Formats: sequence, structure tokens, C-alpha cells
Amino acid sequence: LNEQAGGREVHLWYKKSSGGHRWEGSRPHADGVDIGITDIAFTNASYPMQYERSLADVNPYANGSQAGAGSEWTRVETDLNAGLQGHMVHLYFRKGTANPFSQRLTWRPCHCDVGRTFMCATARASGPDGLGFGAATGNVSCVAVDVLPDVAPVVRQPAFNATFEFYMGRETRVPVVFALHNPSKNLTWGSEGLPVGAHLAHSSADLAGEDAACAAGPCSHRGRDLVWTPAYNQGGLSAYVCVQAETPEVTGCEPPGEERYGEVCFTVRAFKCIYALAYEQHLQEVASLYSTDWLNVFSMNPSISAPDRIQYAMQLLNIGHMYSVVPGDTLSKISTRFGTSIEHLLMVNADVQPDTLYAGDEICIIPDTCTAAVGGNTPL
Repeated sequence: LNEQAGGREVHLWYKKSSGGHRWEGSRPHADGVDIGITDIAFTNASYPMQYERSLADVNPYANGSQAGAGSEWTRVETDLNAGLQGHMVHLYFRKGTANPFSQRLTWRPCHCDVGRTFMCATARASGPDGLGFGAATGNVSCVAVDVLPDVAPVVRQPAFNATFEFYMGRETRVPVVFALHNPSKNLTWGSEGLPVGAHLAHSSADLAGEDAACAAGPCSHRGRDLVWTPAYNQGGLSAYVCVQAETPEVTGCEPPGEERYGEVCFTVRAFKCIYALAYEQHLQEVASLYSTDWLNVFSMNPSISAPDRIQYAMQLLNIGHMYSVVPGDTLSKISTRFGTSIEHLLMVNADVQPDTLYAGDEICIIPDTCTAAVGGNTPL
């Protein structure tokens, strides 16, 4: 098998037989049963064939040219030596019934098989005539198989219609975890309603586990994280997000009309007037985002003792004041009173529309004390 191999090894793989598989009445031995190949060997002049008898039931009458008198080995007459220089290579095989005998049962249960099923097996040896008469039967061995329902992915977390708060400038993750009862299946993920800048990312929840959501039996937890870092102009933004997990594989054994996906919906919302500092970010940089100056930001954060000192990452800053809308207020009136503009009010209040302002609404205002109207009687 090594023609022009250049010194590289060549391997031949084989699988042993599990016993007789064909009846031939003309065979002089082994009760007419054609026995499967159980061994394969190579030899040449420098490595003569060793005719050991390692199997008690080897058939000494295998078809073909015998390797030697009384040997169970048969040589394959096909020429394996084309292009070889030197010793000739020959392929031999021998037949026999393998011991122990084994069989593998494969079964794909369907929805109608849910519950407990008993399976029993026994071994039966053929009689002298090879047809089963006078056969001997071994012990019966039984096993109980519990078939679990292949249900759709079950929501583990978060709770349905939960609300999660985010800070502008700070990355926050919301774990979304489903319990999958069939660990051999995969999940495909989808989402609706994600705010700008948010996405689904891999999480550490893709781990096996058992809990109340897996009451029907062992299951796996599969998860994604909703990741969102609200931008400086997304304060007040609220989004209703739905995340879906679906098992795309269809085996044909699912119950008719059964859903293959689970879904959980929740709300994400960004705080107004609060910004989380990034690493090595100064007050002046934050102030420029909101078209104000660092003195204004400094005055709204009394906990900061040195405005020119680098603050720590993720420190929360007040960048404005919260104002409660009173009857008769409009964005135009509010902007004039506090020395700002309608555009600036809309920029720091992502949830406010120009024509939908109601008494009692809470809005963020970054006032300009130098241009604010004098005589206003509504306190901040």
C-alpha cells in the first residue's frame, strides 16, 4: 500500500464483525454460515506471517488461497506491489465470530412517546443447523427509558415586563437567560425594540444547570446579555425590548402546532441629568457635550472638591436640574425662563416631544444664569 509513499506510513482501518451474516449451504464448515472478517495483517519477506490462533472459533476453511496448511489466514491476491522496489507486500485476512457480541439500538422518540418506556433484550445462540433450531437463549435485560417533552425554550430571567435603569456614559448589561430542555439543540437569537447603541452579546450563562425552570428534567441554560451604554443625549430615553430564542432544528417529532421559540420583554430606561464619567474624563469635556461650562457642572456637584483634578471612572455627575412642568408651561416658555433653547431641552430630554408636554412631567434643564429671564417665580 506504500507505492511512492516516500517513507511516509500508510494505515488501513477496519471494523470487526459481530458474527455470521450469510448462509451458504455448500460451506464444509462453520455450519454453512459465512463468517465476517475479524483480523487484517500485512507481511513481507523480512517479516513473515505469524500464524497464531488467537480466536477459538476461527474458521479454518475461509475462501481463497490459504496462507499455510491448516491456517485460518487468507491472502488477498490483488497486486499491491506496483512501483515497489525490494520486498513484496501481501495483505492477509482471517474470519471469525467476534466475542463478545454487541448490538447498538438507536431510537429517536417523538412527542407521542413522552413518558416511561421499557426496553428488553436477550442474546440467542444458533443451534447446530445454523437456522436457530435448538438455540440457547440468555438472560433478559431490561432498561427503563424516560422520554421528556421537547418543549420550547423557557424564560429563566429577567422577569417579564421588568424595568432596568441605565446611566449615560456607563455600560450596563442585562442578562437574558433561557432554559433549554434538549441540550443537543442550538438556539438562534433575535430582538426587537433595541435602543440605538444597544446590542446582544455572549454571556457566561451558556452553562448547564438545574433549577425550577427545569422541573421536567435536566436542562441547559443559554444566555445573552443586552449591552447598552446610553449616549450623552439619550437621557430619559425609554425602550420596550423583546428578546427571542428559537430552536431552528426540526426533527419531525415535534407536537403539531408547538412553538419552537420563547420570548421575554422588558423596559430599559436611561436616567436624565446624570452622566457617568469615563476614564480620565474631565469636567470641561463633559460640559462641552452639553454646551455649558465646567463651572456650571462644578456648581451642581458639591461632592467634587477639586474641579481641575481627574475624577475616577464611572463617577456620577449631575449635569442639570430636574424641573416639574406646571400647567401653562411650554418648551418655549421654559427655555426663555432658564436661558436655554428648545433644541437644547430636547437634546437633554430624549423622551420629550415638542407638542407633548404635560403638567407633572419631569424634565432636565441646564440653565444659563447669565441669559435667564428675570422675575420667574417657579423654583428649580
